[in-house]
Amino acid sequence: MADTSNLNDGKSGASAPGPEAPTGATSSYFKERLLDDAARVSQKDIDELETSVPKKVSSIELKSLSESVGWITNLLERVRALYDMLRDRDFSISLKTKGLVAAALLYFVLPTDIVPDFIPGIGYVDDALVLSTLWKLIGEEIEGYMLFRKNGGKPAPGGAPAGSGLPVKDPAP
Repeated sequence: MADTSNLNDGKSGASAPGPEAPTGATSSYFKERLLDDAARVSQKDIDELETSVPKKVSSIELKSLSESVGWITNLLERVRALYDMLRDRDFSISLKTKGLVAAALLYFVLPTDIVPDFIPGIGYVDDALVLSTLWKLIGEEIEGYMLFRKNGGKPAPGGAPAGSGLPVKDPAP
């Protein structure tokens, strides 16, 4: 069971996917659901994401969706980044972060969630809200991973800030 007691307070400056960041009761619902689901994520669940995330992403007709709802492109880019972050062996994340990312991706691949994905235009709104909630919880780590990828899998110049998820700068030989 993943320990989620030390998550950041959600005040990260990271941007969230989707049309708007969730607020009020919606935010509370998705935060509680994400935390509960993360606590139940198993290694088997994470292993199953290896086939289910690429399958789901490739099944979405991006061109037709992006013409009517442009934020879906951003959502899919973020899903790919989360999927890569979860699988990247050169980037270290805590068990609680791994559980939260896996729970969000498992929600994303579930076709019959709160708003079924087959409903054109709105089927991914709840997925975007889950991902937005995830960004509020661990946005700094996600942004750290994106910077790590941008730097070609190397630590940021000057080393990484504590808790960023980035490896610290290698000491000089």
